Amino acid sequence: MISSFSVITQEQLAFPLWEKWLALMAHVFFRYVEMACVFGITVGIGRLAGFQFSSMVHSPWRAKSFGEMFTRLMYHYNRLLMGLFYPAWKANLKFIRKIRIRILVSIFLSISVGGMGFHAARDFHNFYFKYGFIGFLISYARVLPYFLTLAFFVAMTLAFRKKKAIEKNSIIGNILRPAGYFLIFSLIYSLYMAADHNVSPWSDYFAYLGSLFGI
Repeated sequence: MISSFSVITQEQLAFPLWEKWLALMAHVFFRYVEMACVFGITVGIGRLAGFQFSSMVHSPWRAKSFGEMFTRLMYHYNRLLMGLFYPAWKANLKFIRKIRIRILVSIFLSISVGGMGFHAARDFHNFYFKYGFIGFLISYARVLPYFLTLAFFVAMTLAFRKKKAIEKNSIIGNILRPAGYFLIFSLIYSLYMAADHNVSPWSDYFAYLGSLFGI
């Protein structure tokens, strides 16, 4: 499958544009169906044990912004990042006078630094004993573009979101806008897939990304 980035060949770069886009979006969609199932089991076990957990994935197609879509896809993860890091960043960035800019920077740092921190803590044990400390840092440097890009888009849409609600029955509100958010997320998530599975040079990955736009 093209979107797995396991090996990017010249033959794959020559595939029709529609096929490459379809493969990319299908792969991301499958990953989030998979995640919804896994987290659904986790939430279900928690409820059986008497804990009141809300669902992790909740109607992402109802999102009115890219940031809201991210929240609906990863509810508890987002709440953890924003609850643990956001207040501290916002409190220590008071030198930024414009409130929207302060909110943007606080959200950006919460998701990028916090997200990298949680993933690094989760994988440190396995990576450290397999590759050593330097290898661990190099491996995580590869996923840095994903966290920075994701944090930027989420922060921009949340800090500068409009208060005007989208009409419930509009084609733009119900179909085109959610599809656009999903398309953007597919491109951003491809950065993570490349770092996670890529065994060919980064230049091949960027060549593939450029080929999505016919470059």
